[in-house]
Amino acid sequence: MGPIARGQVADVSRTVLAPLTSVLLLLPLLAGCSADEPGARGDGTPTTAAPSASAVASEEPAPKPLLIGAFRYVSPCRLLGPDDVREIYGKPGPYADITQEGIDSPQPVYPNGREVDSQCWYRFDDKANTSVQLYVDQYPSKRAARKAFASTLRLGRGTLSKQIERDLRKDSPLADVLRGLLEIQKENEAKGGGVRTPAIGEDIAFVSGRGWFEALRGNLVLRLKRSQYQGTPFDAVSIKGTVQQTQEAFRRIDERLADPDLDQTRVDSWWPDTAADGWAPFARVCDVLDDEAMATATGRAVPDTVTDESVVLKPKVRLRRNHLPGSRSVSNRCERRQREPGSDENAMYGDLQIWYTPPGHTGGELLDGAFVRTISGVQAEGDVTIDQWRSQGYLTDIDVKGADKAYTLTSEPDGKHDRWIAAQVGDRVLVLDVSEFGDKSVSVPLGQLLAAMEVAIANLEDATP
Repeated sequence: MGPIARGQVADVSRTVLAPLTSVLLLLPLLAGCSADEPGARGDGTPTTAAPSASAVASEEPAPKPLLIGAFRYVSPCRLLGPDDVREIYGKPGPYADITQEGIDSPQPVYPNGREVDSQCWYRFDDKANTSVQLYVDQYPSKRAARKAFASTLRLGRGTLSKQIERDLRKDSPLADVLRGLLEIQKENEAKGGGVRTPAIGEDIAFVSGRGWFEALRGNLVLRLKRSQYQGTPFDAVSIKGTVQQTQEAFRRIDERLADPDLDQTRVDSWWPDTAADGWAPFARVCDVLDDEAMATATGRAVPDTVTDESVVLKPKVRLRRNHLPGSRSVSNRCERRQREPGSDENAMYGDLQIWYTPPGHTGGELLDGAFVRTISGVQAEGDVTIDQWRSQGYLTDIDVKGADKAYTLTSEPDGKHDRWIAAQVGDRVLVLDVSEFGDKSVSVPLGQLLAAMEVAIANLEDATP
């Protein structure tokens, strides 16, 4: 048996170019902009309210709000939740899932006013392969957000390309250079240029080259997109078909932004109506792989960004696959990324998957099947066994505090390459990998990975509703 390759997550393109099938009315560029107010939300609402005189002294103090500069952080799926997208965009299919990206710990303040990127992505798994994406770029100042939104409008007007064309009418030794710049600029304008859409709402533009609506809301720039992949090449939904849906979506988004106490946490890692009868109880996976677990693995107290991928909407569809526990199981996943401030070098990635035992199986059966599936893919479960890995020196049994049984696996039998730990905790299986990505992928030392897994296991009960 050869070296084991790291399992790959399917690469799904999140950018769909959409031709503009109908043109919406344009509003004149609005010149009035409000000044930044420290301590305000993206819509200008104060971040904190005066304490109530009736507050009970014995109550625990409320946690401090998570801030971007002086503004409250916004959890994107709290702006447009799972129930919202179902009511607005229709019924999702059984394999529908939710991905959330953002932060859950204070971030460093960058001198250049760098924004925090966040998004909420619903994949419907319906006949048209509908997806709804809400991107929320969160700036430390309203001025920075206005500048970003103004750039989109400027590209839509073709301001720079028109200037270059005027320059080309004059004799210039730089004519060849200007022609090259003009071609690049026109491409940028076609992809990123937006025009105001008063039919949708105030300070909202449509970016035809990206197929999304972009809105300015205080220190936030939001981009909302509904796509339907109907074949190759992908065809995005026409504007005509999304006007009412987009209007309603922004109405709800604005309503949530007006709430000074909007929940800053992620939504659960499953749909609200997911039927989990007979399955192991689901856990909030990024509360299991929390900041402490990540810092334990990496030895770095560096703020991280988080991706949370949910369980599918209807787990029972997996029972139709075959008799193998890994193939029939469902999972959710958390990825944490640590980067040194201002640098993308030597980034640390933590990846935790939690697999849930399906009806009719045990956690012990799932441990082997889920581990094989995680490392080698869903098709490998019937062909590859734990004993094969063990006999060739790739897999070792390991004691993990709080686990019923656990393995560690390396991609080379010298134990110095990519390493995973899989641990059975009752009827759930946790699979953890923490690596540094630079010029090479290097796993953290086994002792640190083991300690991080034990922290995650200790978090499991509290992360289970």
